[in-house]
Amino acid sequence: LHTNECELAAISGHKVMLNMRNHGSTKKERAIAISEDGGETWGETTWEPALPEPQCMASFVRHSWPSGDKPGLLLFSNPASREGRKDLVLRGSTDDGRTWPLAKLVQPGDAAYSHMAILPDGAIAMAYETSAYGKIVFITLRPGDLEPLSELPLK
Repeated sequence: LHTNECELAAISGHKVMLNMRNHGSTKKERAIAISEDGGETWGETTWEPALPEPQCMASFVRHSWPSGDKPGLLLFSNPASREGRKDLVLRGSTDDGRTWPLAKLVQPGDAAYSHMAILPDGAIAMAYETSAYGKIVFITLRPGDLEPLSELPLK
C-alpha cells in the first residue's frame, strides 16, 4: 500500500479520518484510515471505491458538525475519474464519510489538484487547476449546490 498527499478531517466520536492519495497501486480509488485517539495510532487502511481517483491530490474538509436534527457535512473534492485527471467533483457526506451520496460536477473535462476552505458564512471556497495545469480557478459554492450522486454523468 503506497499513499501520499494526505488530508485529515475530524469526525464524530473524537475521531480523525485520514484520506490518502493512492500512489503506485493499480487501485484507482482513495485510501482511508481512522484514528480513535487523536492520531496517536491508526486503524487499518482501506480502499474507498466510492471515491475514485486517477492518482491525484484531493481536498477533504469538515463543513459542519451535526446540530439538533441536522446532520453534519464532510466535503471531498478531486478529479473523479479512473481514466485521468478530469471531471472535478465536489462530494458530500452526512454520515462521517461512510457514504458519499451528494455531489456536484464542478469542472467537466481537464482538472487536477483542488483545495477547499469553509468561509465564515458557510460558503465553500475552492481553488483548482485546469487548462493542462495552466490556469487556477477560484469559485465559491454552497452546500445546497450538491445533489444526489445519481444525477451526475460520471464514468
